[in-house]
Amino acid sequence: MEGKWLIADRDLNEREGLKWLLKTSSIPVTTILSASHYQEFVVWFEQEKPDVV
Repeated sequence: MEGKWLIADRDLNEREGLKWLLKTSSIPVTTILSASHYQEFVVWFEQEKPDVV
């Protein structure tokens, strides 16, 4: 699904690995958002309305 993706994980390596996977795959992604804790996740989720979480 093309659109905004929100990655939420406490582990930086996991977040960066998923970002890399999305960027290098054939999955059509327009924006990749990343959250490292709950408050950041809620802000991104409410402001950006991601297509995939």
